[in-house]
Amino acid sequence: MIKSVVGAVSALLVSAGSLFAAMDQISVAQMPVAAETSEKGELIDLLNEMKAQSNVDFPVTVAPFSRSLHMVASGSSSAHLPLLDPENGSPPAPGLAYSSETILGVEFALYHHVDVQVDPENLSGLNLETERSHTGLFEFDIAPVTCVDCTLAKINSGRDSVFLFASNVSDGVIAAKGLDQIQKTVFKVFPMKFVIREGDTEADQWLTQALQAVKASGRLPELVPSLLN
Repeated sequence: MIKSVVGAVSALLVSAGSLFAAMDQISVAQMPVAAETSEKGELIDLLNEMKAQSNVDFPVTVAPFSRSLHMVASGSSSAHLPLLDPENGSPPAPGLAYSSETILGVEFALYHHVDVQVDPENLSGLNLETERSHTGLFEFDIAPVTCVDCTLAKINSGRDSVFLFASNVSDGVIAAKGLDQIQKTVFKVFPMKFVIREGDTEADQWLTQALQAVKASGRLPELVPSLLN
């Protein structure tokens, strides 16, 4: 998904003026449970706690992923969340950057039939799949799928593919549907971060301080329970 919007984001960066004051607005990708509206969702609760901890107020906008990212590029938003950092040294898009502070770590695991042997250090020869918006996390060939539930059900029934995806989502599906023929092999923990404009040290500093304050309060697990493994 990131690659598909890089061109448009780059064009916006060329024409955009300087950002508004730090934390003029934060845009959030619309997702079930995590961010359903600007007033409902676990990430909204997190932002509200960051406001409370820092005594700084700002509007929050919930929008489709690509639009939320564009808002940062155009200067109408100081930061976007969330985005997983593949830790390969590449920015989210030209002119954008990941925040210094990590919101939380998201565990990804390999889900395969119990009869299929998987070595996370050697994935060659495997029929790898992931949810379509996450293919950019990986530097190896991996096929996109649109239905997490369907893919896991097929693996449970004997399909020889290997599904590489977030444990907090996949584990819930497996438990809810009683898929007892699937084995889980942990692959990696990816840091979830904010996206800011490259060089916006003021926004990055505020995000770092506010996130650290929330973590120090011990409230992070109760604010974003569905995002934790």
